[in-house]
Amino acid sequence: MRNTLIFLPIITFIAGLLTGATVFSQPAPPSDGTSRAPAELGESEVRTTIEPSAAVAVAVPVAEEPTAAPAQAEPPALDPEVVKRAVADETDQLRQRVDDLAEGWGRMQAELAALRARLVTLERRPLSTAAGDDQDDGRPATPQSAQQRRELLVEAGVSPEQADEIVWRDAQTTMSRLELRDTATREGWLGTERYRDELRQLSEDDVPLRDEIGDRAYDRWLYLSGEDNRIAVDRVIPGSVGEEAGLQPGDIVESYDGEQVFDFQDLSAATSRGERDQLVSVRVRRGGQDVELWLPRGPIGIQLDATRVEPSP
Repeated sequence: MRNTLIFLPIITFIAGLLTGATVFSQPAPPSDGTSRAPAELGESEVRTTIEPSAAVAVAVPVAEEPTAAPAQAEPPALDPEVVKRAVADETDQLRQRVDDLAEGWGRMQAELAALRARLVTLERRPLSTAAGDDQDDGRPATPQSAQQRRELLVEAGVSPEQADEIVWRDAQTTMSRLELRDTATREGWLGTERYRDELRQLSEDDVPLRDEIGDRAYDRWLYLSGEDNRIAVDRVIPGSVGEEAGLQPGDIVESYDGEQVFDFQDLSAATSRGERDQLVSVRVRRGGQDVELWLPRGPIGIQLDATRVEPSP
């Protein structure tokens, strides 16, 4: 009896351990409410854990076919003739721009040289003793009034009718420039490209006096007005074509390639025209005599000074 009482609790304890091990050996259902696969559960467990109305979603990864990149449209083929014409047009425009800049630069250099020579002439010229009187070097005062201009034009060989027309047109041109400047100042475009274009248009419409009355009358007009009408050689650069041709300081340039020369602009324009290095005739006055020299067209290599010489009768 005593032995029975001893083994009974032991057997009960062992039975409890076996029962607990059986219970805990069964896996608990997932906390997210999903069911395990039937392969992992018994038949009875499947019936008790999966509701008949529950929808089972099975995600099957499907390999996506690579999306083809959109085909890029090929650029239209360019016509070689069109490209050639476009390049030729652009080249012509650039060449014209370079020529315009070169021409403008040449004019600016010539005008600068003329201004320097004019300054030297003014510095050398003695002041007149009274306003309106002839100057000490024999230069008459510059004509100021329209009547004085008309009289000098007639004296230079222009007919009275043509002189009247010239004086009247000059007055109208002067008024047009004043009106343009006044309008540009009031409207705020003075000094702009528009102002320069319209001023340039007025200058282009104006007929140069030399072209209208001819070289002979123009020469006398300059002289009678007290203006310089010649350029003289002041210095010859060593090794220049001017030295090789025989130009000397004091020579007065009369003509270049048959064209009469009155100022620096005339000579600069004449040397830049025609074919480079082409031999041209240059006529100078030396010691009261005319001397003809031959120079290649292009820079001469001389420094000049403006002077006033009485024209030949």
